[in-house]
Amino acid sequence: MDTYADNRAEKEFLGVVNEMIGELNESNAFGEETLLRMQNVYRRMSEEKREKCLNLLYDVLREDYGVAIYLMSAVLRKTKDKTPIAFIVKLMMDTSFPLWERWNDFYQFKIFLFTNCTFGEYELYRNRKRIYESFLEEIKSKLPSCRPAIPFRERRKKVIVVTFQMINQYHAPTVTVRHIFQCLEQMDYDAECFVCYLRGMDGSWDWSRAYYGENFIQQTAPFEWDMDGVNIKGYNLRLQGSDYVDTLRRAVDLIWESKPEYVLEVGSETVLAGLCKEFTTVVGMGMTRNLPVTNAQIIACLSEASREERGMWKDLLDADQSVAFFKMAVHALEEKTAGTLYQRKDFGMPEDAFVIVIAGNRLDNEINEPFERILFQMLDRQEHAVVEVIGECPEFRERILRGTYAGRFYFLGHQKDFKSAIGMGDLFLNPPRQGGGTGGLFAIMEEIPVVTLGDCDVAETAGKEFVCKSMEEMPGLVFRYESDAAFMNMQKENCRKEALKKTDIDNIREFWKLHDAVAKYNAREERG
Repeated sequence: MDTYADNRAEKEFLGVVNEMIGELNESNAFGEETLLRMQNVYRRMSEEKREKCLNLLYDVLREDYGVAIYLMSAVLRKTKDKTPIAFIVKLMMDTSFPLWERWNDFYQFKIFLFTNCTFGEYELYRNRKRIYESFLEEIKSKLPSCRPAIPFRERRKKVIVVTFQMINQYHAPTVTVRHIFQCLEQMDYDAECFVCYLRGMDGSWDWSRAYYGENFIQQTAPFEWDMDGVNIKGYNLRLQGSDYVDTLRRAVDLIWESKPEYVLEVGSETVLAGLCKEFTTVVGMGMTRNLPVTNAQIIACLSEASREERGMWKDLLDADQSVAFFKMAVHALEEKTAGTLYQRKDFGMPEDAFVIVIAGNRLDNEINEPFERILFQMLDRQEHAVVEVIGECPEFRERILRGTYAGRFYFLGHQKDFKSAIGMGDLFLNPPRQGGGTGGLFAIMEEIPVVTLGDCDVAETAGKEFVCKSMEEMPGLVFRYESDAAFMNMQKENCRKEALKKTDIDNIREFWKLHDAVAKYNAREERG
């Protein structure tokens, strides 16, 4: 790169950042136009200049955590460059700043990485685990005392399930919890669920364009939920900056007093499950195909790992951690859409259109500019194609409705019958992301072929027959689905085969595998 141009870009970048800080002081937010200018000039700088500029900003702003993290997260979000990550990690590891603020931003960081899978989860795993374990130690120091380990002979036939959120029957972690409770009931185990709902900051700045997840209830309180005939009972913990330590302390006391055989963490980095390792066995069950960040002694994986992944995991795991593989079917093949079947006319979609379905809970974060361009290429090439969007995505919706393709998109929002809504489509298109496996499963159950990149949860669910090598291949592949009836019929048959593989699973038999892994671990520990 030309040295003069690089130096000029550096000067411009620092000038734009100065404007951004002024906007933040005036209106508590960055202007989108200013962010776009920052993005453009940042991309013109060399890697060396980016590092130099961000290091300077870190040194200048590090005494003001809120401004520093907000700025660094904005640069990360707009540029998708890895350089800001190192500074974000340093800010989160700095114990001179309030733990609550850093913990909240760590959650936002996790969500960002989840929805921007191009960053590579494994590459960042060690940093994420360092932050997580440092949080555990800080929280332990704020608790009145550590609970002693529960002797194995005193542990009850009980499992405590810990998760981040519960939403509805179409949210994969929620459905997984339901099936875990169903299995435990049939195995004559008692079970309780602790939901660690991290709502967000008590005022002040936090992460740039923070994500606020849903939850089935908002307040801290005990609950019982009859979910499709399975009774789920436990405690919802709304964690907030004002009283999060007391809330966690009460939860830890309740779990310790119940003397569970083990704690099962559904998701990762819940903190509560990590605290329980002091006195009982903890199992960490990730909800993606990647290795979950956890201090659990046993890591439960719902899908097989490649030889390369297993080798990498071996390097990342602690000496006392092991992996147990098992499967779980969260839906049955017989669960074809029942009751009121949605029809295209109900939503104004043409009956003769080729309907491309996109679905998700985080589409505003997952649909980026390159993917939008790919969508538009599809529509340019196929005059009868339209896009059905399931899920709330106000920012993406606004962009589309202002543009030339407004008449080709149908925004359905959240739909009670998720599977029926997917069933109106001809093709299920997956953006580059982790997650989304439930939508992919519903698609193949409805014999709707999937188009997805590899190395993600939808690819794991749908199977290799539905994976393409790059986004650039997607428009041509979608055109083939519309124009080649023989190819479409062949892929529908592959849908039926893959759906059978994913649903014809004996959950009880599989869950016993996990139970046996825990029993073997506990027996070894008891022997010393």
